[in-house]
Amino acid sequence: MSGDRVDLCFGVGGAKAIVLAPLTGADEAAAAAPDHLLRRLALTGERLVHGEELAQMTIGDRDRAIAALFRQLYGDVVQADAVCAGCAATYEIRFSLAALTAGRVPDGTASGDPAAITLGDTRLRLPQMRDFTGAPDDLIARLVLTGPDPDPQAAEHALEGADPALELDLTGTCPECDTVQATPFSMAGFLQASMQRDRAFLAREVHLIASAYHWSLAEIHSLTRHDRQTYARLLIAEREAGAVQIRRAS
Repeated sequence: MSGDRVDLCFGVGGAKAIVLAPLTGADEAAAAAPDHLLRRLALTGERLVHGEELAQMTIGDRDRAIAALFRQLYGDVVQADAVCAGCAATYEIRFSLAALTAGRVPDGTASGDPAAITLGDTRLRLPQMRDFTGAPDDLIARLVLTGPDPDPQAAEHALEGADPALELDLTGTCPECDTVQATPFSMAGFLQASMQRDRAFLAREVHLIASAYHWSLAEIHSLTRHDRQTYARLLIAEREAGAVQIRRAS
C-alpha cells in the first residue's frame, strides 16, 4: 500500500491509523476543504480509518492528520504573516509543525470507545468531526454520555486537555516595535488557504504540460502533485536554456 501513514491517538472502532494517498491534480481541483481532502485521500485497508468513518474521528486526530498532509505537501516549517497591533507592521511567524504537534498531545484523561472523560458525575465523550454539523450552542450537551450537564467552561477546558486541537493562539514579537501579541492559528484553515493560493500554480502547470505534451486535462490531473511539478520544472528549465542559447546566438 503506497501512502503516508498517520498514527492516531484515539482512532475509530479499533482502527488507529490513516494512510494518505499521494495528492493528484484532480484532488487539488475538487477538494477545497481539508475534511473533504482527507476523505478523498484516505486509503481503505484493515484497521485503517477511511470513508464515512472519518466523520467519527476526534477533532485532535483530524488536525493531526491534516498536519501530516501539510508536511507531505509543504514540509515541516510553517510560515505565517502577522500584522502588529501596535505599529501595523507585517512580520513573519515561523515554527516547526512537528514541534507544535509534539507539544499538543492528549493528557491521558480520555479512555474507552468512544473516547470519553469523566468530569465530576458526568461522562463526556470527545467531540468528533460530525458533531460540528449541528447547532454549536448545544455541543456540550450532545457530548454527555451519563450524568448531568456540566459547566460549559469547565467541560471545554477538560476536553481541550484530553484531545488538543491544532487551533490556538501563537505568541509573536513584532521586530519593529517589540509588541508581543497572540496570532490565531488553525491547522485546517492554514492548509486550506495554502492550497487555495496554489490553485493558480496548478492552472499554470497544467497549461505548460498540455502545451508541451498535448495530454488531456484528465491525464494531467491524474498525475501526482510531485510528478506534475517535476514535469513543469523540467519544461521551464528547457525553455530557459533555449532562451539563453538564442540570446548567445544573436
